[in-house]
Amino acid sequence: MSRPLSALAARAAFAFVLASAGSAWAQQTSLGFVPPEGWTPGLPGTPGFEELPETVKARLSKEHPAFFAFRSDNRDFLANMNVMVFPGSPPSLEAVAELLLSSGQGFTVVEKKLLIAKGVEVGRIQASLRMSGVLIHEVIYVVPGATECANIIFAIDEEMTGSQLSAFDAAAFATKGLHEPRRSYETASFQGIVKSVVGFAVLFAIGGAVGAFKKARTRTGQESWAPLMIPVVVPLGLAAIVGGGYLLLPKSQGPTSTSSPAEAPVVRSPEPVAARTSPVPGTATPPSPPPAAPTPPPPAPAPLALPASAPPVSEGPTWQQFSDLGWVVSLPCNKVELLKERLDVTTRKRQTLRLECEAIQVVLEKPARTYWAASIRLMPNMGTQDEVFSMMQAALAGRWKAERAEPKPVGASATVRAASSDIAGGKGRLHVRLSWGGTFKAVVAVVDATGEIPDEAQRVLDAFPK
Repeated sequence: MSRPLSALAARAAFAFVLASAGSAWAQQTSLGFVPPEGWTPGLPGTPGFEELPETVKARLSKEHPAFFAFRSDNRDFLANMNVMVFPGSPPSLEAVAELLLSSGQGFTVVEKKLLIAKGVEVGRIQASLRMSGVLIHEVIYVVPGATECANIIFAIDEEMTGSQLSAFDAAAFATKGLHEPRRSYETASFQGIVKSVVGFAVLFAIGGAVGAFKKARTRTGQESWAPLMIPVVVPLGLAAIVGGGYLLLPKSQGPTSTSSPAEAPVVRSPEPVAARTSPVPGTATPPSPPPAAPTPPPPAPAPLALPASAPPVSEGPTWQQFSDLGWVVSLPCNKVELLKERLDVTTRKRQTLRLECEAIQVVLEKPARTYWAASIRLMPNMGTQDEVFSMMQAALAGRWKAERAEPKPVGASATVRAASSDIAGGKGRLHVRLSWGGTFKAVVAVVDATGEIPDEAQRVLDAFPK
Protein backbone atom coordinates (compact mmCIF):
# COMPACT_ATOMS: atom_id res chain seq x y z
CA MET A 1 0.00 0.00 0.00
CA SER A 2 1.42 3.42 -0.89
CA ARG A 3 2.56 5.81 1.81
CA PRO A 4 -0.09 8.47 1.04
CA LEU A 5 -2.79 5.87 1.61
CA SER A 6 -1.44 4.57 4.88
CA ALA A 7 -1.11 8.09 6.29
CA LEU A 8 -4.60 8.98 5.12
CA ALA A 9 -6.02 6.01 6.99
CA ALA A 10 -4.38 7.19 10.19
CA ARG A 11 -5.31 10.84 9.89
CA ALA A 12 -8.59 11.19 7.98
CA ALA A 13 -10.29 9.04 10.58
CA PHE A 14 -10.10 12.01 12.94
CA ALA A 15 -11.72 15.41 12.82
CA PHE A 16 -8.40 17.15 13.42
CA VAL A 17 -6.02 15.87 10.73
CA LEU A 18 -2.26 16.40 10.67
CA ALA A 19 0.37 15.46 8.08
CA SER A 20 2.72 12.61 8.85
CA ALA A 21 5.05 12.80 5.86
CA GLY A 22 7.68 14.76 7.76
CA SER A 23 8.44 18.46 7.88
CA ALA A 24 11.29 18.32 5.34
CA TRP A 25 9.06 17.23 2.47
CA ALA A 26 6.18 19.49 3.49
CA GLN A 27 8.42 22.60 3.60
CA GLN A 28 9.96 21.91 0.18
CA THR A 29 6.71 21.27 -1.70
CA SER A 30 6.18 23.09 -4.99
CA LEU A 31 2.42 23.11 -4.39
CA GLY A 32 0.72 26.18 -2.93
CA PHE A 33 -2.58 26.00 -1.04
CA VAL A 34 -5.41 28.49 -0.55
CA PRO A 35 -8.07 28.32 2.22
CA PRO A 36 -11.79 28.91 1.55
CA GLU A 37 -12.99 32.49 1.79
CA GLY A 38 -13.37 33.54 5.42
CA TRP A 39 -11.07 30.80 6.77
CA THR A 40 -7.84 31.66 8.62
CA PRO A 41 -4.42 30.13 7.89
CA GLY A 42 -3.12 28.60 11.11
CA LEU A 43 0.43 27.38 10.54
CA PRO A 44 3.11 28.48 13.02
CA GLY A 45 4.32 31.95 12.12
CA THR A 46 0.92 33.16 10.87
CA PRO A 47 -1.35 35.52 12.87
CA GLY A 48 -4.07 32.87 12.99
CA PHE A 49 -1.78 30.49 14.86
CA GLU A 50 -2.11 32.57 18.04
CA GLU A 51 -5.93 32.23 17.96
CA LEU A 52 -5.79 28.44 18.27
CA PRO A 53 -6.09 26.47 21.55
CA GLU A 54 -2.77 25.51 23.12
CA THR A 55 -3.25 21.81 22.41
CA VAL A 56 -3.79 22.52 18.72
CA LYS A 57 -0.77 24.83 18.55
CA ALA A 58 1.41 22.18 20.15
CA ARG A 59 0.31 19.60 17.59
CA LEU A 60 0.92 21.93 14.66
CA SER A 61 4.38 22.90 15.94
CA LYS A 62 5.27 19.22 16.29
CA GLU A 63 3.79 17.75 13.12
CA HIS A 64 4.47 20.57 10.58
CA PRO A 65 1.66 19.90 8.05
CA ALA A 66 2.04 21.30 4.55
CA PHE A 67 -0.90 23.64 5.19
CA PHE A 68 -3.53 24.20 7.85
CA ALA A 69 -6.49 26.59 8.06
CA PHE A 70 -9.55 26.86 10.29
CA ARG A 71 -12.87 28.65 10.54
CA SER A 72 -13.45 30.96 13.50
CA ASP A 73 -17.12 30.55 14.43
CA ASN A 74 -16.93 29.78 18.18
CA ARG A 75 -18.31 26.27 17.74
CA ASP A 76 -17.25 23.37 19.95
CA PHE A 77 -15.77 21.63 16.94
CA LEU A 78 -12.85 23.24 15.07
CA ALA A 79 -13.75 23.18 11.36
CA ASN A 80 -10.41 22.76 9.61
CA MET A 81 -8.55 22.34 6.34
CA ASN A 82 -5.49 20.11 6.55
CA VAL A 83 -3.04 19.16 3.79
CA MET A 84 -0.66 16.23 3.51
CA VAL A 85 1.94 16.17 0.71
CA PHE A 86 3.73 13.03 -0.50
CA PRO A 87 6.22 12.27 -3.27
CA GLY A 88 5.08 10.42 -6.34
CA SER A 89 1.79 9.91 -8.15
CA PRO A 90 -1.60 10.20 -6.40
CA PRO A 91 -3.56 7.10 -5.34
CA SER A 92 -6.83 6.24 -7.05
CA LEU A 93 -10.17 7.33 -5.62
CA GLU A 94 -11.24 3.71 -5.32
CA ALA A 95 -8.16 2.91 -3.24
CA VAL A 96 -8.73 5.89 -0.92
CA ALA A 97 -12.41 5.04 -0.46
CA GLU A 98 -11.62 1.37 0.25
CA LEU A 99 -9.05 2.41 2.82
CA LEU A 100 -11.55 4.65 4.63
CA LEU A 101 -14.14 1.88 4.76
CA SER A 102 -11.64 -0.67 6.06
CA SER A 103 -10.03 1.67 8.62
CA GLY A 104 -12.39 0.55 11.41
CA GLN A 105 -13.30 4.16 12.24
CA GLY A 106 -16.91 3.87 11.03
CA PHE A 107 -16.58 5.92 7.84
CA THR A 108 -19.49 6.16 5.41
CA VAL A 109 -18.41 7.11 1.88
CA VAL A 110 -21.09 9.35 0.40
CA GLU A 111 -19.56 10.25 -2.97
CA LYS A 112 -16.62 9.55 -5.26
CA LYS A 113 -16.10 11.89 -8.22
CA LEU A 114 -13.39 12.79 -10.70
CA LEU A 115 -13.27 16.53 -11.43
CA ILE A 116 -11.31 18.51 -14.03
CA ALA A 117 -9.73 21.78 -12.88
CA LYS A 118 -7.50 23.78 -15.28
CA GLY A 119 -7.17 20.67 -17.43
CA VAL A 120 -5.92 18.52 -14.52
CA GLU A 121 -7.78 15.61 -12.93
CA VAL A 122 -8.64 16.17 -9.25
CA GLY A 123 -10.39 13.42 -7.25
CA ARG A 124 -13.04 14.23 -4.62
CA ILE A 125 -14.47 11.95 -1.92
CA GLN A 126 -17.20 12.89 0.54
CA ALA A 127 -17.33 10.84 3.73
CA SER A 128 -18.73 11.06 7.25
CA LEU A 129 -18.13 9.49 10.65
CA ARG A 130 -19.33 9.98 14.22
CA MET A 131 -16.87 10.94 16.94
CA SER A 132 -17.68 11.74 20.57
CA GLY A 133 -21.33 12.30 19.72
CA VAL A 134 -20.56 14.65 16.80
CA LEU A 135 -21.27 13.73 13.17
CA ILE A 136 -18.22 14.86 11.17
CA HIS A 137 -18.46 15.49 7.42
CA GLU A 138 -15.20 15.32 5.47
CA VAL A 139 -14.34 16.22 1.88
CA ILE A 140 -11.04 14.75 0.66
CA TYR A 141 -9.36 16.00 -2.53
CA VAL A 142 -6.61 13.98 -4.22
CA VAL A 143 -4.50 16.59 -6.04
CA PRO A 144 -1.57 15.77 -8.40
CA GLY A 145 1.56 17.93 -8.58
CA ALA A 146 4.71 17.89 -10.67
CA THR A 147 6.66 15.40 -8.57
CA GLU A 148 4.28 14.92 -5.63
CA CYS A 149 0.64 14.66 -4.68
CA ALA A 150 -1.50 16.20 -1.96
CA ASN A 151 -4.46 15.06 0.11
CA ILE A 152 -6.51 18.16 1.00
CA ILE A 153 -9.01 17.35 3.76
CA PHE A 154 -11.84 19.59 4.95
CA ALA A 155 -13.69 18.61 8.15
CA ILE A 156 -16.87 20.27 9.47
CA ASP A 157 -19.59 19.26 11.91
CA GLU A 158 -22.64 20.73 10.15
CA GLU A 159 -24.64 19.54 7.14
CA MET A 160 -22.69 19.67 3.87
CA THR A 161 -24.60 22.21 1.76
CA GLY A 162 -24.11 22.91 -1.93
CA SER A 163 -22.58 26.32 -1.26
CA GLN A 164 -20.19 24.83 1.31
CA LEU A 165 -19.06 22.14 -1.15
CA SER A 166 -18.57 24.78 -3.88
CA ALA A 167 -16.35 26.78 -1.52
CA PHE A 168 -14.22 23.69 -0.83
CA ASP A 169 -14.02 22.94 -4.58
CA ALA A 170 -12.83 26.48 -5.29
CA ALA A 171 -10.12 26.25 -2.62
CA ALA A 172 -8.85 22.89 -3.90
CA PHE A 173 -8.85 24.06 -7.54
CA ALA A 174 -6.89 27.19 -6.55
CA THR A 175 -3.92 25.02 -5.56
CA LYS A 176 -0.80 26.38 -7.26
CA GLY A 177 1.25 23.83 -9.16
CA LEU A 178 -1.54 21.50 -10.34
CA HIS A 179 0.07 19.13 -12.83
CA GLU A 180 -0.88 15.97 -14.69
CA PRO A 181 1.18 12.93 -13.56
CA ARG A 182 4.23 12.20 -15.72
CA ARG A 183 4.45 9.18 -17.94
CA SER A 184 7.09 6.58 -17.10
CA TYR A 185 9.42 7.74 -19.92
CA GLU A 186 9.41 11.29 -18.50
CA THR A 187 11.09 10.29 -15.24
CA ALA A 188 14.66 11.28 -14.45
CA SER A 189 15.81 7.65 -14.48
CA PHE A 190 14.43 7.04 -17.97
CA GLN A 191 15.94 10.30 -19.24
CA GLY A 192 19.26 9.21 -17.76
CA ILE A 193 19.12 5.93 -19.69
CA VAL A 194 18.40 7.78 -22.96
CA LYS A 195 21.26 10.20 -22.37
CA SER A 196 23.63 7.32 -21.56
CA VAL A 197 22.71 5.40 -24.74
CA VAL A 198 23.05 8.48 -26.94
CA GLY A 199 26.32 9.52 -25.24
CA PHE A 200 27.93 6.09 -25.62
CA ALA A 201 26.78 5.91 -29.25
CA VAL A 202 28.32 9.29 -30.05
CA LEU A 203 31.60 8.39 -28.31
CA PHE A 204 31.70 5.08 -30.20
CA ALA A 205 31.10 6.96 -33.46
CA ILE A 206 33.96 9.36 -32.69
CA GLY A 207 36.28 6.45 -31.95
CA GLY A 208 35.16 4.74 -35.15
CA ALA A 209 35.82 7.88 -37.14
CA VAL A 210 39.37 8.14 -35.78
CA GLY A 211 40.03 4.51 -36.64
CA ALA A 212 38.52 4.91 -40.10
CA PHE A 213 40.73 7.94 -40.77
CA LYS A 214 43.86 5.98 -39.90
CA LYS A 215 42.86 3.03 -42.10
CA ALA A 216 41.97 5.37 -44.98
CA ARG A 217 45.54 6.60 -45.14
CA THR A 218 46.77 3.07 -45.98
CA ARG A 219 43.80 2.18 -48.18
CA THR A 220 44.43 0.85 -51.75
CA GLY A 221 42.16 1.76 -54.63
CA GLN A 222 40.46 -1.65 -54.79
CA GLU A 223 39.37 -1.75 -51.10
CA SER A 224 35.75 -0.98 -50.17
CA TRP A 225 34.85 2.08 -48.05
CA ALA A 226 32.08 0.15 -46.23
CA PRO A 227 34.27 -1.41 -43.48
CA LEU A 228 35.64 2.04 -42.71
CA MET A 229 32.25 3.78 -42.48
CA ILE A 230 30.32 1.15 -40.46
CA PRO A 231 31.93 2.10 -37.08
CA VAL A 232 30.78 5.69 -37.69
CA VAL A 233 27.36 5.30 -39.33
CA VAL A 234 25.93 2.60 -37.04
CA PRO A 235 26.55 4.44 -33.72
CA LEU A 236 25.29 7.74 -35.14
CA GLY A 237 22.19 5.98 -36.49
CA LEU A 238 21.52 4.43 -33.08
CA ALA A 239 21.91 7.80 -31.37
CA ALA A 240 19.53 9.41 -33.88
CA ILE A 241 16.91 6.67 -33.42
CA VAL A 242 17.01 6.71 -29.58
CA GLY A 243 17.24 10.47 -29.17
CA GLY A 244 14.78 11.31 -31.93
CA GLY A 245 12.31 8.70 -30.76
CA TYR A 246 12.37 10.10 -27.24
CA LEU A 247 11.79 13.64 -28.49
CA LEU A 248 8.78 12.46 -30.51
CA LEU A 249 7.08 10.79 -27.53
CA PRO A 250 4.05 12.77 -26.25
CA LYS A 251 4.78 14.72 -23.09
CA SER A 252 2.37 15.67 -20.35
CA GLN A 253 1.48 19.33 -19.95
CA GLY A 254 3.63 21.54 -17.78
CA PRO A 255 2.36 23.18 -14.62
CA THR A 256 -0.70 25.32 -15.13
CA SER A 257 -0.31 29.06 -15.03
CA THR A 258 -1.26 30.66 -11.73
CA SER A 259 -1.98 34.02 -13.36
CA SER A 260 -4.98 32.87 -15.40
CA PRO A 261 -8.41 32.82 -13.75
CA ALA A 262 -9.61 29.50 -12.38
CA GLU A 263 -11.81 27.52 -14.72
CA ALA A 264 -15.12 26.07 -13.64
CA PRO A 265 -14.69 22.39 -12.73
CA VAL A 266 -16.00 19.74 -15.08
CA VAL A 267 -17.57 16.76 -13.30
CA ARG A 268 -17.06 13.34 -14.84
CA SER A 269 -18.99 10.18 -14.15
CA PRO A 270 -18.60 9.02 -10.50
CA GLU A 271 -16.98 5.80 -11.57
CA PRO A 272 -13.83 4.67 -9.68
CA VAL A 273 -10.71 6.41 -10.99
CA ALA A 274 -8.04 4.11 -12.35
CA ALA A 275 -4.88 4.10 -10.25
CA ARG A 276 -1.99 5.99 -11.80
CA THR A 277 1.39 4.36 -11.65
CA SER A 278 3.58 6.88 -13.54
CA PRO A 279 5.42 9.81 -11.94
CA VAL A 280 4.89 13.46 -12.89
CA PRO A 281 7.08 16.06 -14.81
CA GLY A 282 9.18 18.47 -12.80
CA THR A 283 8.54 22.13 -12.20
CA ALA A 284 10.90 25.07 -12.77
CA THR A 285 12.27 24.65 -9.25
CA PRO A 286 11.66 20.99 -8.38
CA PRO A 287 11.70 20.01 -4.71
CA SER A 288 14.54 18.02 -3.24
CA PRO A 289 13.85 14.29 -3.28
CA PRO A 290 12.49 12.74 -0.08
CA PRO A 291 14.64 10.45 2.04
CA ALA A 292 15.37 7.10 0.41
CA ALA A 293 13.76 5.12 3.21
CA PRO A 294 10.93 7.21 4.74
CA THR A 295 9.73 6.20 8.14
CA PRO A 296 6.13 4.98 8.44
CA PRO A 297 3.51 7.43 9.74
CA PRO A 298 3.16 7.66 13.52
CA PRO A 299 0.07 6.32 15.30
CA ALA A 300 -3.12 8.30 14.79
CA PRO A 301 -3.52 11.21 17.26
CA ALA A 302 -6.49 11.59 19.51
CA PRO A 303 -9.22 13.88 18.08
CA LEU A 304 -9.13 17.48 19.21
CA ALA A 305 -11.87 20.06 19.48
CA LEU A 306 -12.18 23.60 20.75
CA PRO A 307 -12.73 23.89 24.51
CA ALA A 308 -16.46 23.86 25.13
CA SER A 309 -18.08 26.16 27.62
CA ALA A 310 -21.39 24.40 27.12
CA PRO A 311 -22.08 20.82 28.28
CA PRO A 312 -20.61 18.05 26.08
CA VAL A 313 -22.46 17.23 22.90
CA SER A 314 -24.91 14.41 23.53
CA GLU A 315 -25.06 11.36 21.34
CA GLY A 316 -27.66 11.77 18.60
CA PRO A 317 -28.89 9.80 15.60
CA THR A 318 -26.89 9.63 12.41
CA TRP A 319 -28.89 10.94 9.46
CA GLN A 320 -28.57 9.14 6.15
CA GLN A 321 -30.31 9.33 2.80
CA PHE A 322 -31.70 6.09 1.38
CA SER A 323 -32.79 5.44 -2.22
CA ASP A 324 -33.88 1.80 -1.78
CA LEU A 325 -37.44 2.67 -2.82
CA GLY A 326 -36.44 4.36 -6.08
CA TRP A 327 -36.64 7.80 -4.49
CA VAL A 328 -34.72 9.42 -1.65
CA VAL A 329 -35.91 9.49 1.95
CA SER A 330 -33.88 10.93 4.84
CA LEU A 331 -33.93 8.92 8.09
CA PRO A 332 -32.07 9.14 11.44
CA CYS A 333 -30.31 5.77 11.19
CA ASN A 334 -27.25 4.12 9.66
CA LYS A 335 -28.94 1.38 7.61
CA VAL A 336 -32.34 -0.05 6.72
CA GLU A 337 -33.71 -3.25 5.20
CA LEU A 338 -35.98 -3.29 2.16
CA LEU A 339 -39.21 -5.16 2.98
CA LYS A 340 -41.85 -6.69 0.72
CA GLU A 341 -45.24 -5.97 2.26
CA ARG A 342 -48.96 -5.85 1.47
CA LEU A 343 -51.19 -2.98 2.54
CA ASP A 344 -54.91 -3.70 3.07
CA VAL A 345 -57.02 -0.94 1.48
CA THR A 346 -60.82 -0.76 1.62
CA THR A 347 -62.51 0.87 -1.38
CA ARG A 348 -65.69 2.95 -1.38
CA LYS A 349 -67.57 -0.17 -2.39
CA ARG A 350 -66.36 -2.00 0.72
CA GLN A 351 -64.01 -4.14 -1.30
CA THR A 352 -60.66 -4.98 0.34
CA LEU A 353 -57.57 -4.80 -1.85
CA ARG A 354 -54.15 -6.11 -0.82
CA LEU A 355 -51.71 -3.74 -2.47
CA GLU A 356 -48.10 -4.79 -2.96
CA CYS A 357 -45.48 -2.37 -1.66
CA GLU A 358 -41.77 -2.10 -1.00
CA ALA A 359 -41.09 -0.47 2.36
CA ILE A 360 -38.38 0.49 4.83
CA GLN A 361 -39.03 0.98 8.54
CA VAL A 362 -37.06 2.42 11.46
CA VAL A 363 -38.15 1.93 15.09
CA LEU A 364 -36.39 4.14 17.66
CA GLU A 365 -36.67 4.61 21.42
CA LYS A 366 -36.24 7.35 24.06
CA PRO A 367 -38.60 8.74 22.97
CA ALA A 368 -40.46 6.01 21.11
CA ARG A 369 -41.07 6.77 17.44
CA THR A 370 -41.42 4.86 14.18
CA TYR A 371 -40.72 5.99 10.62
CA TRP A 372 -42.06 4.04 7.65
CA ALA A 373 -41.71 4.78 3.94
CA ALA A 374 -43.04 2.80 0.99
CA SER A 375 -43.63 2.70 -2.74
CA ILE A 376 -47.13 1.27 -3.23
CA ARG A 377 -48.44 -0.41 -6.39
CA LEU A 378 -52.00 0.75 -7.05
CA MET A 379 -54.60 -1.23 -8.98
CA PRO A 380 -56.49 0.14 -11.98
CA ASN A 381 -59.76 2.03 -11.49
CA MET A 382 -59.47 2.39 -7.72
CA GLY A 383 -61.27 5.73 -7.83
CA THR A 384 -60.65 9.43 -8.28
CA GLN A 385 -57.53 11.14 -7.01
CA ASP A 386 -59.29 12.41 -3.88
CA GLU A 387 -60.76 8.95 -3.20
CA VAL A 388 -57.39 7.22 -3.55
CA PHE A 389 -55.68 9.64 -1.16
CA SER A 390 -58.51 9.17 1.36
CA MET A 391 -58.40 5.37 1.08
CA MET A 392 -54.61 5.27 1.53
CA GLN A 393 -54.74 7.45 4.66
CA ALA A 394 -57.49 5.24 6.08
CA ALA A 395 -55.40 2.12 5.39
CA LEU A 396 -52.36 3.57 7.13
CA ALA A 397 -54.47 4.83 10.02
CA GLY A 398 -55.91 1.33 10.43
CA ARG A 399 -52.46 -0.19 10.46
CA TRP A 400 -51.33 2.02 13.36
CA LYS A 401 -54.74 2.17 15.08
CA ALA A 402 -55.19 5.87 14.51
CA GLU A 403 -58.17 7.99 13.56
CA ARG A 404 -59.03 8.65 9.95
CA ALA A 405 -58.28 12.13 8.59
CA GLU A 406 -58.79 13.67 5.18
CA PRO A 407 -55.42 14.37 3.50
CA LYS A 408 -54.94 18.05 2.62
CA PRO A 409 -52.78 19.39 -0.26
CA VAL A 410 -49.29 20.50 0.71
CA GLY A 411 -48.77 23.99 -0.66
CA ALA A 412 -49.98 24.44 -4.22
CA SER A 413 -49.40 20.80 -5.17
CA ALA A 414 -52.47 18.61 -5.58
CA THR A 415 -50.32 15.47 -5.93
CA VAL A 416 -48.73 15.77 -2.46
CA ARG A 417 -51.01 15.61 0.58
CA ALA A 418 -50.61 15.38 4.35
CA ALA A 419 -52.75 14.30 7.29
CA SER A 420 -52.29 13.99 11.05
CA SER A 421 -54.50 12.13 13.55
CA ASP A 422 -54.46 10.78 17.11
CA ILE A 423 -53.56 7.19 17.89
CA ALA A 424 -56.08 5.27 19.98
CA GLY A 425 -55.57 5.34 23.74
CA GLY A 426 -53.68 8.63 23.67
CA LYS A 427 -50.47 6.86 22.59
CA GLY A 428 -49.30 9.60 20.28
CA ARG A 429 -49.93 10.95 16.80
CA LEU A 430 -49.80 9.56 13.27
CA HIS A 431 -48.41 11.92 10.61
CA VAL A 432 -48.78 10.83 6.98
CA ARG A 433 -47.32 12.37 3.82
CA LEU A 434 -48.60 10.96 0.49
CA SER A 435 -47.56 11.60 -3.12
CA TRP A 436 -49.03 10.34 -6.38
CA GLY A 437 -46.86 11.05 -9.39
CA GLY A 438 -46.13 7.91 -11.41
CA THR A 439 -45.49 5.83 -8.28
CA PHE A 440 -47.62 6.21 -5.18
CA LYS A 441 -45.30 7.12 -2.32
CA ALA A 442 -46.00 7.29 1.41
CA VAL A 443 -44.01 8.40 4.44
CA VAL A 444 -45.36 7.81 7.97
CA ALA A 445 -44.13 9.24 11.27
CA VAL A 446 -45.59 7.64 14.42
CA VAL A 447 -44.52 9.74 17.40
CA ASP A 448 -45.14 9.50 21.13
CA ALA A 449 -46.22 13.13 21.35
CA THR A 450 -49.31 15.25 20.86
CA GLY A 451 -49.68 18.73 19.41
CA GLU A 452 -46.96 20.03 17.10
CA ILE A 453 -44.88 17.63 14.99
CA PRO A 454 -41.45 17.07 16.65
CA ASP A 455 -38.48 18.53 14.78
CA GLU A 456 -37.04 15.12 13.91
CA ALA A 457 -40.33 13.85 12.46
CA GLN A 458 -40.79 17.13 10.60
CA ARG A 459 -37.39 16.68 9.02
CA VAL A 460 -38.33 13.19 7.80
CA LEU A 461 -41.59 14.47 6.33
CA ASP A 462 -40.08 17.59 4.76
CA ALA A 463 -37.52 15.46 2.88
CA PHE A 464 -40.42 13.74 1.13
CA PRO A 465 -40.28 14.22 -2.69
CA LYS A 466 -42.57 16.95 -3.95
